[in-house]
Amino acid sequence: AAAQPPLLKGIAWALRLVHDLRIRHGACIARVPRRRHPSPPPAAPLHWPAGGTTLTAIALVALLFCGTAMLGGWLAFQFWTGGKPFRGASAVHLIIGAAGLEGLALLLRGAPDGTRAPLGDLGPYAGFGLAIAFMSGLFIPLIAKPRPGAATPAIIAHASIATIGLGALLIWLIRA
Repeated sequence: AAAQPPLLKGIAWALRLVHDLRIRHGACIARVPRRRHPSPPPAAPLHWPAGGTTLTAIALVALLFCGTAMLGGWLAFQFWTGGKPFRGASAVHLIIGAAGLEGLALLLRGAPDGTRAPLGDLGPYAGFGLAIAFMSGLFIPLIAKPRPGAATPAIIAHASIATIGLGALLIWLIRA
């Protein structure tokens, strides 16, 4: 049998990880309670799984965020030029961003077997920035409905925070 390319191995690893977490906890990642068992001892190895699959998973998460950033830029361009984006474009932007955020949470929190991506110095900051950008994106329609003039500053703030978070994620990926 031919060996799988590293990207497919990483995707398969990420899907197995999500599946295992959903089976163990029976809920969405956002609703997973704190671990009931003690954390592994400090001597427990926190390493990259064999074959660099975690590096591939980080690259996959970065690819999801780059895709949602490109779609968000196109949505902003359509908003400012008066164009009409296709129906559901904002929902696709939201879903891809949520998928990337869940993948990043899995990488930062760790797999059920105890392995996780090395935190480094930018992983948690990237997660925080992208989570703030995600939440600020949810408030843009609520702000724009009563006051359409406030939509532009809200979109600019959302895009700026997301760009900083994506930059931190990409630097984390490059350093890894």
